[in-house]
Amino acid sequence: MPDPIEIAPYRAQWPVLFQELGRSLRSALGNTAIRIDHIGSTAVPGLAAKSILDVQISVPSFEPLKTYCDPLNTVGFRHRPNNLDRTQRYFRECDRDRRKHIHVRRVGSWSEQCALLFRDFLRNHPEEAMGYADVKRELARVAAEMNDSQAEVKSLLHMRVAMANELEGAIRQIACLGADLNASRTEATLLQEKLAL
Repeated sequence: MPDPIEIAPYRAQWPVLFQELGRSLRSALGNTAIRIDHIGSTAVPGLAAKSILDVQISVPSFEPLKTYCDPLNTVGFRHRPNNLDRTQRYFRECDRDRRKHIHVRRVGSWSEQCALLFRDFLRNHPEEAMGYADVKRELARVAAEMNDSQAEVKSLLHMRVAMANELEGAIRQIACLGADLNASRTEATLLQEKLAL
């Protein structure tokens, strides 16, 4: 039976824990990591979240795996090759402590930028962040009332829909403000057309 989903109030220790972990990761990875970022809900000041630090490590390429896998092993993280998200290489702590998840992504890729964009949107729009927290609390409540298999599927589905809606809103905001997403005017126009702006 999976552990219940617990949405905790924001904790000031989360960014401190990330700084400590980030230093350890930087020391282990050196120049292999182009950047190391705190992502996910614990990276948004004031946002309620599952008490899990999500860390994104940006690398030039997924291959060879050992260039980042071996250093991550030395600081206690193991590759989870069965993770279905092929836009990343996923690592978790070796022991049962589930408070730190490592997402290795290619620098400049959409998946890398998406995680940063979503985080920054929530940081800059506290009212949207609070709405997002409400959705997560409701999903946790619903999941607790359902049987395990239903909870896993529906919770994941609802969370993905909520995140997609929030992300679309973030992209619309940024497109309307004319923010530089390191895209050419043509790419920006295609993005706007795709979102029917």
